[in-house]
Amino acid sequence: MIRFNRVVCAALVCGLATFAYGKAVKVTYLVPASPESDNADGMAITNFNTGLTRTEVQVAITGFTSDQPYCISVRGSVGAEIILPVWTNQSGNAAAHGHILGEFHGDCILLTVYVDDLGGGLCDFIGPEDSVRAEGNSCW
Repeated sequence: MIRFNRVVCAALVCGLATFAYGKAVKVTYLVPASPESDNADGMAITNFNTGLTRTEVQVAITGFTSDQPYCISVRGSVGAEIILPVWTNQSGNAAAHGHILGEFHGDCILLTVYVDDLGGGLCDFIGPEDSVRAEGNSCW
């Protein structure tokens, strides 16, 4: 009986989590640009939380240049964008998490990784001095 109650409780929690987080969109593949390695890859997951009326954004990159600052842009098909600064470790990997108010992504998201040539990891401005190092799209 105790085991059955645990299973029912776990199913209830999963059901509530599914209800609270309505619509998830994923980018699961990046196309790297020179001078990044062909093995450079990454992903993004956006998940609209209906209870909090915001979209959670999680990004991860792997195989990029080690010890380098990057700016990761996640742009929704409805035009909103969140930019997350990351600094890769010695293996060239990094991850970040953020959120943006409302459901910004629509049906597709575009993930773009820029090298932060200005340094500092602030990513306040992405301009011509910041070059694209990889791109991915949830609609490919």
